[in-house]
Amino acid sequence: MAPGLAPKSYRKQRRQFAEALLAHAVLVLEGGTEVALFREAATILENSLGSVDYLHPDLEGLSFFDAGGDGSVPAYGPVFGALKKKAFAFYDTPNSPFDDPKQKQLARYVATWMSPKKRIEELLVEEVSIEIQRRFLEDVKCRSDYPSKAKAYDAGMSDDDVRKLASEVLLARKGEASGYAAILIAHCHTDADLPQTIRNILVAIHKHLNPPAVSDPAPGGDNQNAQAEV
Repeated sequence: MAPGLAPKSYRKQRRQFAEALLAHAVLVLEGGTEVALFREAATILENSLGSVDYLHPDLEGLSFFDAGGDGSVPAYGPVFGALKKKAFAFYDTPNSPFDDPKQKQLARYVATWMSPKKRIEELLVEEVSIEIQRRFLEDVKCRSDYPSKAKAYDAGMSDDDVRKLASEVLLARKGEASGYAAILIAHCHTDADLPQTIRNILVAIHKHLNPPAVSDPAPGGDNQNAQAEV
């Protein structure tokens, strides 16, 4: 068992740990909503950019790990560090700044990103275009699991009302099981449509896992100078 992890937590996450151990790298996220939407965003990125510029996590060996809730992400930094696994993390802005122990845990990740928002739903509504939010609401309004307390989308709604409704629907159907956040992301046609924060994280991880090749110095040349020119 990984150091610093409670046995109960390990038992609950055995499948995820098995996948992470077999993977080349891990992206730790706060919950199932984030896992589902990051997977969807990665597919759109690959389809839009092509496998030369972006390789899908399934092919790259990047595993998405659900930390199980707000504030849980830091604890897995030392865990994956002890396992010698390249680990990255993305988390919402906490209600109060992380204390020193949690900051030290975060420092064990290769790289971390903190959302500018306290909820992933707020980030999506801010960074996804209003046109895509309208398509999303039109798509889900007739689903059997559409939130009963939410009004149905109407094309005549103002942009502000669309944002409010999208936020309400996403919050009501939070989690990987319902998949509403992933459905919203699926309405993005290209990488340019994706939430900038999500896109930038996936691209940054891809670049870290695929650094540009360093050319070998010419025979008899100065190795230090050759590397400096790259």
